[in-house]
Amino acid sequence: MFKRYSVNDSVWIAAALMTAEKYSQSNDVKATDMYFKQADIVKRAQMLANGKVEAARVSWWTNADAPKHTYNYLRADLEGNNSVRRLSMMDEFLDKTYPQGLDMSDELIMVGNNITMGELFFFVREQYPSVIKSKNIYKDTKNYMSVVNNYKNEKEDYCTMYDKNIILYGPPGTGKTYNSAIYAVAICDNKPVGEVKKMDYVDVMARYRTLLKEERIAFITFHQSYGYEEFIEGIKPVIVDGTDDVGYTIEDGVFKKFCDKASAVKIETKDFEVPTDAAIWKVTIRESVRDDCFENNRVRIDWDMGSEGARGFVNDIKKGDIILSTDGSRKIINGIAVVNEDDAYELEAGNDATTRNVKWLAKNIKSEILGINSGKMLHRMTVARVPFMKVSDVLNLAKENNSAWDSATIVENRAPYVFIIDEINRGNISKIFGELITLIEDTKRAGMDEAASATLPYSSVTFSVPSNVYILGTMNTADRSIALMDTALRRRFQFIEMMPDADVLRNIGADKVGDLDVAHMLEKINERITFLYDREHTIGHAFFTKLAKNPSVNVLASIFEKSVIPLLQEYFYEDYQKIQLVLGDNGKTDDRHKFILDQEVKVKNIFKGSVDDAIDLPEKKYSINRNAFLNINSYKEIL
Repeated sequence: MFKRYSVNDSVWIAAALMTAEKYSQSNDVKATDMYFKQADIVKRAQMLANGKVEAARVSWWTNADAPKHTYNYLRADLEGNNSVRRLSMMDEFLDKTYPQGLDMSDELIMVGNNITMGELFFFVREQYPSVIKSKNIYKDTKNYMSVVNNYKNEKEDYCTMYDKNIILYGPPGTGKTYNSAIYAVAICDNKPVGEVKKMDYVDVMARYRTLLKEERIAFITFHQSYGYEEFIEGIKPVIVDGTDDVGYTIEDGVFKKFCDKASAVKIETKDFEVPTDAAIWKVTIRESVRDDCFENNRVRIDWDMGSEGARGFVNDIKKGDIILSTDGSRKIINGIAVVNEDDAYELEAGNDATTRNVKWLAKNIKSEILGINSGKMLHRMTVARVPFMKVSDVLNLAKENNSAWDSATIVENRAPYVFIIDEINRGNISKIFGELITLIEDTKRAGMDEAASATLPYSSVTFSVPSNVYILGTMNTADRSIALMDTALRRRFQFIEMMPDADVLRNIGADKVGDLDVAHMLEKINERITFLYDREHTIGHAFFTKLAKNPSVNVLASIFEKSVIPLLQEYFYEDYQKIQLVLGDNGKTDDRHKFILDQEVKVKNIFKGSVDDAIDLPEKKYSINRNAFLNINSYKEIL
């Protein structure tokens, strides 16, 4: 090859070359022959790309197949497996699916022979559609979020079936976190994203907050010190009541708690009520009061009402919770009951007076519980939570011992739940996700044909991710930590790009400050950044939305001083000459309008002695002109 290309263009060219090579070997090829290993496409694209490009960045573009993506080049295979990809059809997406403005005279190497870009492009435009096109072209992927509904020909009405794992990615200030609320509401309410986007954002946020309260949406932010213990489960120290001793307990992490909530079942029966968040408790009932408890639908313990030993029994057990009764055995239970009143009380009887009213589902039984308690024995304490047991397993055990409850049914929770991870690339993915890397795959979710589970290291509980849990992440493409992002995680997520959109400013009335066209100015800045750096480091429109309420030069000055200039300094590593090019300072004749001032350096006035042999000494020094921020002409002359 005789020319280097941008990363995004090189991905298209690499996939197109591999397709043309396959076709040149035999004209008798099928649609399935047009899929190639992602790793091979990445390797070829790296060879074509301009400069030294890390595999992570090239791999990013091979996943760029989201709706409205600027570069919808590739598609996943029939099984939604991102490890193999193919070129997308011209009409598969609403936007372009090949690079614009290619130099058709450029030469490339294909199977040892030189071809022109024009020849390659002609093949893709003319021959490739006849090879790949079929009636089911829009059904050959499980990447539903990316499929345009051509049958209804409605732009915003994609499929309401969403990928289980989605990442919204783009430069800073493009509304990724803002849009995460829209996507979360759309998924929970089973609506197309386009429909929710048309709603007033105040109404969207009201619904979002309602879903947060219902615990159907959770929101966390990853950071460098975030770990498996906070996400899945870990051992936490606790102070033993009444002593200075330190004990340890296994505590569920936020994601495991969320999954347990999403997988909680509802018990439907006319005789009693078991809520979806019901807890299971073990209570030791002494033999002397056991018959009284079974006959009078109550549970009695031998602790005084106000004592420490009765605290959980009195304060923590709630109506709808399940009690497993034992005679002290840690393996065998003799009764199963549902608590039917909120408050504990004290009997007049002298012993075992602390009481809760219950409805017995099974009594005078002898059932071993190790099989439904992850092989663990019950706690030695008189009253203790049973955290590793499922309500559905307990009800099935009650049915086995009491046919009167055969009418009780277990209803699975199928409502969608959305777990939002902001800045997902900022955490150590391998450390945080652990064995979940495999479990979060669509086909490995609980209830699927290829369902997988893992035994958690601390609790030894068998855990799987429910199929109604959706993971929605956000990622900043300008963040240097993206290169460190776990490849295994990237393969398991579908990516939806969020790029700067100046039309958003026009739509909300944030595009003008006096006679300055702010939207056009932003587009010009981003055009220059894309040329000098790349499109992943552009400036987002969200920084300018506050101009809708106060379109003043003071607000614009604050945006530039506190957001735009710092971002440009970070992007260009304080190469102020390039920052001047971005802001048009190099073409301004009046220094008062320049954001970045430059002044020639007289080396002999700075250093002692001769510096003639020194290499790469700067010829200019630069400073930020604070006064320019409040001068409207400074912004006008960017254009």
